[in-house]
Amino acid sequence: MKKILHGWWPAIAWLAIVIILLVLPGSAFPQEVWPSEIQPDKVVHVVLFAILVWTFCRAFYEKRPSSNLVYTFIIITITSILFGLIMEYVQKNFIPNRSFDEGDLIADAIGAVAGYIISCWLYLRHRRSSKTS
Repeated sequence: MKKILHGWWPAIAWLAIVIILLVLPGSAFPQEVWPSEIQPDKVVHVVLFAILVWTFCRAFYEKRPSSNLVYTFIIITITSILFGLIMEYVQKNFIPNRSFDEGDLIADAIGAVAGYIISCWLYLRHRRSSKTS
């Protein structure tokens, strides 16, 4: 049981953190004035979703290192992007002072793809190098 949780608990914990951050009311965020070119919330979305994808890819890599990881990583990435879309609808319809933001959705997708690329680089490269050894 401990071995299973070792791989999954970081991914599940990060998912919980992402959900909590995405369902906070808009009034919970500071209203700082940023230059129009700088949108720190988009950077936050990229980082949140990159880490989300990476932690789930890591969990699958630890659980089944010999399985078809490329396919699994793609499914994780697509699922994360769909999760971002669902959360934008939740924000629009159920969270006070929040709205659907296409920019956030794009940032979520960029983060998810970045997490996929990082995971492929870390885990698939490692798997190839261990096969050639």
